[in-house]
Amino acid sequence: MTDPIFHAAAYIEKVCAEVDHLSDAFERGLADLGFDIALRKGGIITDEGYSGLRYANNYTIRRPLPRQRKDAQLMLHFDLWRQALDSDWAYRESALMVVAYDVDFTDGWSADQLALRADGFAEDAHVRKLLGTRYDRRLQIWPRRDDPSVEPVKQAWFFALELRRIGGLVDLSRMAIDPVVALLRNEGDAHRALTSADAVQWPEQEARQMR
Repeated sequence: MTDPIFHAAAYIEKVCAEVDHLSDAFERGLADLGFDIALRKGGIITDEGYSGLRYANNYTIRRPLPRQRKDAQLMLHFDLWRQALDSDWAYRESALMVVAYDVDFTDGWSADQLALRADGFAEDAHVRKLLGTRYDRRLQIWPRRDDPSVEPVKQAWFFALELRRIGGLVDLSRMAIDPVVALLRNEGDAHRALTSADAVQWPEQEARQMR
């Protein structure tokens, strides 16, 4: 007799294994481009309230700026499921990979801050109130570095991708690695890279648009 619970759990295990594979490929891809990136000790963070359907890999990046002494942070937050809300946000039922960066690891993102509601806003009320958007609403910016003239490598931000669209290493490079390189090294147009990546567009309501 087929056990639907067993098969559902097996499918979740398969999804999580693929997510781990993507994380490893993401780390290797940036390392191959010269980034000094490493998974932080204890850097795999699981949200037990969601039965492992939300977890994050927390990385350090050494010296993203030439004279920077402190490590920067790069986090991959996997938001595989969220509670239903009365929302028309296009990604409300999409499993997402959130790519987050902060110039200062010690003051960086927590996994809780990157958890999303089904309407596209952060679950954390404080974060939800303060975040603003840039690049056609494809990048969320933390307002403590709210000067549009400041380069993204000196700020704190995140963008998100639909996991189902990442079909292999070529997609991973285009959708995740290329935008990170554009944002951290000013190599190419970040707006174009995020658009080419099909990065999630955040909702307009409550968001503070930045130039």
